[in-house]
Amino acid sequence: MILEENVWVGDSAIICKGVTIGKNSIIGAGSVVTSDIPPNVIAAGNPVKVIKQLDPSKPIITRKDRFSDTDSLKGTRKMAHALESAEKKFLEGNTFLGWIRSLFFPEKNS
Repeated sequence: MILEENVWVGDSAIICKGVTIGKNSIIGAGSVVTSDIPPNVIAAGNPVKVIKQLDPSKPIITRKDRFSDTDSLKGTRKMAHALESAEKKFLEGNTFLGWIRSLFFPEKNS
């Protein structure tokens, strides 16, 4: 198996022996990859199929780019602020009263 530069592989994906996944490609979670995947595509399924071509002329932000400034104190503060903002947005609307209400009147999931 060869994973070229900036390949993302989803959780529980199975990549068979001898397969090459091209640069900047994304493999969906739970996919079964039995043959080579070209560069700049999104592929998913069992067996895996290319579901979308990515435009190589558009800039691609890699994990290295996204987290490159976390080594500095300023970068660490910037990352902490981004995570705080995301958490605040995610928990928006959660209140103590809402939690008490959920204890006495739980929603039934059908």
